[in-house]
Amino acid sequence: MDVPPPASRSNPDSVSHDHGLASICRRQFGVFSHAQARTCGIADSTIVRRVGRGRYARLFPGVFMDRAVPETWEARAMAAQLSVGGDAVLARTTAARIHDLDLPTGIGDRALHLLSHVRSFPTSPGLVVHRSKSFDDSDVTRIGPFTLTTVTRTVLDVAADLDPSLLRRILSEGVRRQLTDATALRATARRLGPVAGRRVVLDMADELSPLDAACRSPLETEFLHLVSAAGLPPTAMNHPVVDGAGRRRVVDAVYLPERVPIELDSRRWHHGRLDRNDDERRERAIVAAGWREFLHFTSTDLREGPRLVVDEVRRELESARGTPLPTRTSPVANIGDG
Repeated sequence: MDVPPPASRSNPDSVSHDHGLASICRRQFGVFSHAQARTCGIADSTIVRRVGRGRYARLFPGVFMDRAVPETWEARAMAAQLSVGGDAVLARTTAARIHDLDLPTGIGDRALHLLSHVRSFPTSPGLVVHRSKSFDDSDVTRIGPFTLTTVTRTVLDVAADLDPSLLRRILSEGVRRQLTDATALRATARRLGPVAGRRVVLDMADELSPLDAACRSPLETEFLHLVSAAGLPPTAMNHPVVDGAGRRRVVDAVYLPERVPIELDSRRWHHGRLDRNDDERRERAIVAAGWREFLHFTSTDLREGPRLVVDEVRRELESARGTPLPTRTSPVANIGDG
């Protein structure tokens, strides 16, 4: 009598279910929710068994992580979003970090923040849900698998919690990347009403120049704000010029019609000897086309000697025009030169 072969231990349906869940995990930094596992056909008992065996880790109630994937901050942020669910979106410093705004290391690491219409008091440590009645679709965006507040809403939400210099830093980063502007900030501030930090953001929005969006680095933004506060705003930032050989070049800041060029020397772009030699050849070619000699400033110049920077720009403009310029009383006058 023929003996049938032993039944296969592998279940084709189970393999298919696991593939579906693995696809979700790949999109979500190794994280998945109980509901997502159920949708893929994974039984509750299977999840419990795999947690017991160490294959899955429980990050928040109803949210798990495949231990084959390294646990990262992004995985925990994804887990927080899945754990709260509903209309909740990642917010405040958590959203700022996902937007890759210019936050110092460590800020935004201690707690994961979410924003919701519904008041919620999660018991999970390290997870905070904020409630806002003034919260609509215009405040929400997506980056990859994350749903989070826009840069405009994020700046207003963190305004009361951050040092003004840090707030100005992340706001400027958002403007440089064209993720927010003065108009959007004012409109959202009006809709939110008298929230903490609103006045600070509105004051910073008033300080913004149309040239902020043309800046490509924090150093360029810092120079723009410094000279603008002194009544010497440049004509353009990252302005295209044609050098003596007919080549198109870009200068960090320019004053027209005086043809005064400014270069802002960061270590990133002007660090090595070859970089400096290239810069010198480029500048000679631009001067040969009728521009004045370049003025150079570094981040150290701007932070330790702001008055000296303003004075040098003023002298060069006066030399080009042949007449003295009026002096504006500005915050620069109250900054020490180190």
